[in-house]
Amino acid sequence: MALRPNEVQGCNEYLMSDMKAILLYLFLGNRGISPGLPVPE
Repeated sequence: MALRPNEVQGCNEYLMSDMKAILLYLFLGNRGISPGLPVPE
């Protein structure tokens, strides 16, 4: 199934925003400022 360019772009933006959220979460978690979620080991 071929994706149209705008769909691929949206997917890339979604993955990037997800990565940023994970990195921010890990950064805050390492500083003891957990946003209410279990801190990963």
